Amino acid sequence: MGGISVPTDAYATIEEVRQLLPSRTYDANSKPTLEMAEQIVKDVAVQINGVLRGLGYSTPLSGTDDKKLLGSINRLGAAAMIEAATMVAVQGRSEIALMYQQRFDDMMDDLGKGKYKFATAGFPPALQPDGPDDLDTGGDREDPIFSISEDSMERKF
Repeated sequence: MGGISVPTDAYATIEEVRQLLPSRTYDANSKPTLEMAEQIVKDVAVQINGVLRGLGYSTPLSGTDDKKLLGSINRLGAAAMIEAATMVAVQGRSEIALMYQQRFDDMMDDLGKGKYKFATAGFPPALQPDGPDDLDTGGDREDPIFSISEDSMERKF
């Protein structure tokens, strides 16, 4: 059965997606076909890489932990879309497709907001501060050295 090389084509394989949809089989005669299901897996990876590039990363990310996280997103998105396509073919509705779609949407939203720190790539380059001067040793933004309170703005000198 056609495999997908990771991470150049996708962060997941059709075999991994099948684990989320154990009652489904895909072949040349199924709806969707195996070829269509594999393309869905690849298309979801393209979406993921688009978000990553929008954040300033070079894609694909290749760290082991990074691929695990992105593989989870890829599998959920592909499973939701494949199951939805299966149910359209039989004119039905799938609660599991809705559940996977919601989780995929949540993870893509978090990805787009830069909430994930990647093992090999760090935080999104687009969200990095201009300089290291306001970061502590852990890479977190420090509190400002000074602040202006509202009552000080009303003082006259």
